Amino acid sequence: MELIQTINCGNDFSLLDSQLLKIMDSNISGIRLNLNKYNQNSEVDSLSRLIEIISKYKQRYKFLYDLPFPYNKTRILEYKITGDVIKKGKIYTVYFNRNDFIKAQENAVLLSKPKNSYNNSEVIYYGDGQGAFDVVKESRDKVVLKALCDFHIYNRKGITYGKGKINDKIEPVLKKIGDICSPLDYGCALSLVEDDQDISSFINLIGKKLQLVSKIETNESITNLEKIVEKSDGIMLARGDLALLNPYYNLFQILEAIIRTAKKSYKSVYMATDILQSMDCGRYVPSRSDIIDLSVACRWGCDYVILGYHPDTEILERKINAADKICSEFK
Repeated sequence: MELIQTINCGNDFSLLDSQLLKIMDSNISGIRLNLNKYNQNSEVDSLSRLIEIISKYKQRYKFLYDLPFPYNKTRILEYKITGDVIKKGKIYTVYFNRNDFIKAQENAVLLSKPKNSYNNSEVIYYGDGQGAFDVVKESRDKVVLKALCDFHIYNRKGITYGKGKINDKIEPVLKKIGDICSPLDYGCALSLVEDDQDISSFINLIGKKLQLVSKIETNESITNLEKIVEKSDGIMLARGDLALLNPYYNLFQILEAIIRTAKKSYKSVYMATDILQSMDCGRYVPSRSDIIDLSVACRWGCDYVILGYHPDTEILERKINAADKICSEFK
């Protein structure tokens, strides 16, 4: 099993460069570059600087480019929430039009406009399930929600209300990523893949065959799993969204079924989301449940484990060392 470290790609290139440099001596085999939030013009325009940094580390790391294609999560762009805290029982209005949002007084959220909905229930989840809403009323331009719990809210976090439209400028970005992705890299990870046609669309856009990893996140992707596996080089178990877009109490059985299908076709399996998350708060060793979680992934025969991002490089290094020790017991 190989360890892959996630690095988020914002505009703080000095932090990106520093983190890639400091973990060079660790047992990380590669880097997952999370480009899913690269959907704002200012970030798209800075891609050339990102490519410049990546090129410095091509000899050390294999890269997995995690892309907002064919769809992206619907994300919070702005909000008017007192204290950045959602309160249980309060009513909030989600707008898709900026002008309508500007006119709103309070308890308002501006959301990237969804292309279509993949929400299978009346419950809308925030982030990886840190918060939840009931749908009170829906219309074409806004949705009225009632909070089911207290939680903090942040810009750019996703919510499970539809698949986000891709910025028109993202296609040239995808082609640039295709140009720098080499046969030695892990390849490109495609988000919210629902059938094999989504994979064919990406191949046609890029114009060449790359290693492609399909992220299994929705109920539709599970329904079309065999076709997706056949068309892909690898499968990513995107457990965060899988647990929100399907009954979370069936997650273990869903993961086992996906792994069986991938292994039957001799395709690589990537395990992602919340690996050793307990260490993000400064724990020196992971929680017992985190240890068992990663051990199960090893026992299942996952080929790659993707560790989550953290801005503190010391915490990153500690998580990498802990993951390496746990995975080494299964080699």
